[in-house]
This record gives sequence, C-alpha cells and structure tokens, in this order.
Amino acid sequence: MRVLIAAMLLCVTGLLAQERVRRENDPHHKPASQRKLEDISAIVKGRCVDGATGQPLAGCMVDVHAWGRVAGGVPEDLKRPEKVVTGADGTFEVRVLAKEQFQVSFEATLDGRWPRTGRWRYLMPGTVEDVGDVTMHMGVRAVGKIVDQDGKPVSGIMIGLDELRLYLGSERDKDDHRPLRERLDENTKSGLLAFHLHANKVRYGRTGDDGSFTSKDALPPGRCEVRLSGRGLSLVKPKHITIPKTGPMQPVTIVVREEPFLGGIVVDENGQPVQGVMLQAEFRRNGSGRIASAWSAKDGTFKIYRVEGATDKASIAIDNPGPCERAAPTGPFAWGKKDIRIELRRALMVPVRVVESGTKKAIEEFAVRAHPIGRRSSHSMDQRLRLSGHHERGKVDVTRMPRGENRITIIPKDPTLLCTTTDVTAAVDMQPVTIEVQRLVPMMVQVLDHDGQPAAKAQVLVIEPGNRPQRPGMKPRANNPRSDSLGSFSSDPSVKFDTEIYRATTDAGGQCIVYGISGRDDLILGARIGRGDTQRETGIAFGAKGNGYTITLKKP
Repeated sequence: MRVLIAAMLLCVTGLLAQERVRRENDPHHKPASQRKLEDISAIVKGRCVDGATGQPLAGCMVDVHAWGRVAGGVPEDLKRPEKVVTGADGTFEVRVLAKEQFQVSFEATLDGRWPRTGRWRYLMPGTVEDVGDVTMHMGVRAVGKIVDQDGKPVSGIMIGLDELRLYLGSERDKDDHRPLRERLDENTKSGLLAFHLHANKVRYGRTGDDGSFTSKDALPPGRCEVRLSGRGLSLVKPKHITIPKTGPMQPVTIVVREEPFLGGIVVDENGQPVQGVMLQAEFRRNGSGRIASAWSAKDGTFKIYRVEGATDKASIAIDNPGPCERAAPTGPFAWGKKDIRIELRRALMVPVRVVESGTKKAIEEFAVRAHPIGRRSSHSMDQRLRLSGHHERGKVDVTRMPRGENRITIIPKDPTLLCTTTDVTAAVDMQPVTIEVQRLVPMMVQVLDHDGQPAAKAQVLVIEPGNRPQRPGMKPRANNPRSDSLGSFSSDPSVKFDTEIYRATTDAGGQCIVYGISGRDDLILGARIGRGDTQRETGIAFGAKGNGYTITLKKP
C-alpha cells in the first residue's frame, strides 16, 4: 500500500511539473497579476522618425497620460506613467489606464522640432494602440513683442498660438484649408481622436520685462491664431500670425488694450486694508455667461475688469469675505470708476475644545465646518471643510466667524466617531466652547442579491433621517458631512437633511460591519451594487446585544 501511495504521489508531482512547464512555454498563458493589469490598462506604441528622412529618431520625449473626473481606486502610475525617451530605434511603448471615464492624451517632443499630439476619448482595456510612425519635423520658434496702444511693453503676459497642426494625421490633410474642427471631426472616423474633442493644438510663450516673448516649442509652418490669457487685456491686432517654413522668424508686434474696470480698496472697521476678499460684479447679462471678479491684494486694492456682455453699470457683491463678515452689495457703479471704498467688519474667533462624550478624552484629529445660521446671509463657500489636521489636546480656534448665531460641525478623522453639530453665538472675547463627540456602535450587516446569494462589493450606508420631506419623483439622497461638497444645506436652523453616518463595502460573503448611533431606533440602512439605486430599510436600531441585519436587494 505504501509503495502504491508513493507511486501515485510521484505521478501527480510529475503531472504538475509538466503543467507548469507547459504554462511557462504557452505564449497565451499570463500570470494572474498581469491579467488583472490588462483588465484596466492598454498599451500605446509607435516609432518616432525624422520628418525629412523617415529614419528612426532618438531622444524624443513621449508623454501618454489618462485624465478624468473619477477619483479614488485608480493607480496613479497608470494615470500618469513615466515619460519615455526613445532610443536609437525610435520606438516607444507606454502602458496607460484604460477606462471609459478617462480620456487619454499623447504628446511627443524633441527640442527644435514641433510637438506631435493626439487624444482618445478612452482606450479599451487589454488593447494595443499602434500610432505607427510619428514624424518629427524641424520647426521655427515664434518671437515677438507685446505692447499697449501707447507702444509701451506689457510684461508677464501669457500668449497662446492656437490652431497649430500638431495632431497626428495632420500630414495627410496639409493642403486642406477647412477649419480645424471640421478636419478633426473627419479624423475621428479612424478612432484616433475623440468626437468633438481634439488633440492639443496650442503652444505658449510669456513676455519678459521688455514685453518680448519666444514660444517654448518650435512650431509648424502656417497661420495660427493669437490668444491672450492676461486678466483685463484684450487683443487689438493682429488676430493671426504666420510661422515661416524656415527660421529665424522676424519678430511680430502684438498690440493689446486694458479693458475698463471697477477699482478701489477694501478696508476693515479701523480703516486698515484687507487682503483675500473676493469681489464679484453683479449685472444683467447680455448673452454672456462670463463672471467678472477679483481678489483684494495685500494692500487691499482690487480691479474687476469688465467682461463681454456686461451692462454699463454693475454692483459689487462680496463673494468670499475672507477674514471679514459678509456684507450687502454696494453700487451700482459705472465701469471705469476707480475710487470705490468697501468697508467690512472683521469676523471673530471662537475657541473650541473637542472631547469624546463619556470618557472626556480629547479628540485631536478632525476637521471643522462652520457657517452662520438664521436669516443672515450664508454662502455655499461657508460649507467647505477647513482646519483639517492634528489639534493638540483637542483645541482649535475657529476663525472667520460672523457675530451672532453660527453652526459648528466637528468631523472626526476616526469614522467610528459621530460628526457632531453645535450651535454657538459668536461674540467678542467669548469663553471656550466644549463639543462632545459620541462613539458609534458596530453592527454586522449581510447583503443578499435578489436571488438570495451573498452580494460582494455592495455599498452599505447608515443614514440619520432628517425632517425635510422628499420631493415627489426625486430619488432620496443623504448629505455626506465628510465630503468637502456637503450637498443640500440651509441657513434655517430648524431644517435637517438626511445625513450619512457611516459607509462600508461587503466582502466576498456579502458581509460588512457598519456603525450607528447607540440607542436610536429610527436610523436608515441603505445598500446598492455598483451604480444602481440605493435600497433603503428604515427603523433600524443600533446597540442591542448581538444585533445584526440582513438586506435582500429587490430585482431591478
């Protein structure tokens, strides 16, 4: 019997060794880690060549990166891989993030040659995008000078040269003089460029003290459009310049003018200048969505430049009061008035100490949200998180508090501590305010799909109900106090919105531990899979011995 078992073990060992060798030699077999990488990435490859000879070109810098609005859970080294420098064979290969929410940009540069650019709406995971030969042509740098209408040089202005034929595929339509948008839309049929999006087609330069500029990169020959990014300046002439086929280029003179503005100074109640106040011109718009605004400088001065579509007069509103209290708009003023004086009152400081309820132990890691309540003016900017970090012995001075009733919310870093709100009356030389933060209690939650099977990777939310009635036809939602963008808010102290307390993700068995407020029996449990609707269960009690809860998701 022992001999038979030994023989069987030897046979199994041999078969396993043969299978390992077969997999190592199988070109189609890939390790699990590599397969996982291919599930979220694609490869962009090609070869940089000389535009005149077609020979491989070494030393080209190739930058491929992905960008989108989705944050979290995305590897940074795939979003923005390291730039690649081509060798003697001119080839490059870059692995980049491939997800529908992320566009992908391409750029190849080499000193003295004009850049080549491309863009994809997104790349499909596991694919190889071969852009072929990327021709790198010798170019000419744009040079010139920017002056005002009196001929005086204008320094520190960023000039953009737009409508340049930098995009991949531009060679095949070099004699096509249609607008660039039309040509790019046609190129999208090949899949290289995104529909109604195009590759980078602008390059920049900045003027020095004498108003002169040189473009950062060499540029392709042809006509390009002049754009300015200096605040309060508009272009007089020329609207276009022409880049020659060979250099050096004869310097061009670009004339600009300063737009009319509302100017003046912001001071406090003692007549001292105030820095960091954002002012916005209010006027009836004539077809333009542009906003005219400015920040007060260190000496309190400001300039709000007129924008296209503005009416002849405008009032000035306090968009962000900075270290002061918000005040009513002033004006209206005619554009060109430069001696406006805006007086604001300095806001107060409220000393706060944060402790855990019961133990009175200091809570030292937290952020603060503070804003006025009642009938006084409140702004969405007031809802932003601030003072985030470590606070020794739980003490923090909450600055920029207007006089009167205010609401302070403490957002602990520890997610098992309840985000706690307290109303205070800000006054001069007020005593410290102690805010007690409650420790949450755990509960096991099991999530099952509509077939009764464990739902892995389901999101589970614990929600404290508010008193705001749900609008008919609107999906219920809850504010997340830990987010910088709070969601719904009101300066009415009696209004309370549904508020998220805790969230967790289920494991492979469909289970997770969530935390809620002890002794409450009116909490809400929500669960969803992926981007599906959140299914809510009401009347949930936390704190009972051995309590748990099972959510069975309904069929979509």
